[in-house]
Amino acid sequence: MRLLYIIIALSCWIACQPPPEDGSAENKLLAQVFNKRLYESDLKGMIPEGLGEEDSIMIMTAFVNKWAKEAVLLHEAEQNIPEDWNIDELVKDYRSSLIRHNYEQALVEERLAGDIDPKELERFYARNKEQYQLETPILRCHFIKWPLEAEGRREAREWWEKCTKDSISYQNLLEYCNLYAEAHVLEDSTWHTLEDLAAALPKGTLTVDNIRSKKEFTQRDDQYEYLFRKFEMVNKREIAPLSYIEEQARRFILKQRKEQLIEDTRNEMFDEQLKAKNIRLYID
Repeated sequence: MRLLYIIIALSCWIACQPPPEDGSAENKLLAQVFNKRLYESDLKGMIPEGLGEEDSIMIMTAFVNKWAKEAVLLHEAEQNIPEDWNIDELVKDYRSSLIRHNYEQALVEERLAGDIDPKELERFYARNKEQYQLETPILRCHFIKWPLEAEGRREAREWWEKCTKDSISYQNLLEYCNLYAEAHVLEDSTWHTLEDLAAALPKGTLTVDNIRSKKEFTQRDDQYEYLFRKFEMVNKREIAPLSYIEEQARRFILKQRKEQLIEDTRNEMFDEQLKAKNIRLYID
């Protein structure tokens, strides 16, 4: 909510700057809402060169209408600014936040390594894995859903029966699925939630109650054929494997690195300026 107030305050401050009193023929006044004016020069660069007159007028009209609506809303906001607001102070604070954020981003890009050693990931997982209990079963599997009328399906079924990763059958099947399958999962190292897989199958085919017994099956309905082969499953409330939460762990580690870098830099700068006597603290 405070951010919304700051944005409104910033908009008010910008909009309240004195408008150019320029209503010359060279700079036509396009609209006025209370004391705010929009001139033709304000649209400079917004209309592509070489655009036809009709299209130019359409773009200009749409922009003017949008500007007028926002100006009316801004005017109403100005009339309802709380009495205890100090707009200049709010804008100053917001400007300081933007400058600081931009500097921190530049600092992170310059000094923070984005690579995370696999051993660091493993240590993080060992310390925190209890936090990653699954809320739903996850599976590594192969799954295909293709239309019954898909041509070449008989040969594709043969590839399915003998496909192993990096084999000719696997490559042929992958290319076929890219062309004809409605949905397919043929990367056996990737984990998928039970809900995601069940959503692509007829209702009730895969459930929490029957997934344990469903190792491999083929079935049809009036439109599709479904092929499923399970390699590994982790049940609900069990600890998720590292490969499943790896990206989440990477983001968390990088976030910690970023926060630590900014905190260390802040402390270093403070100590340096304190020694240079550019900081004076008048406290007991």
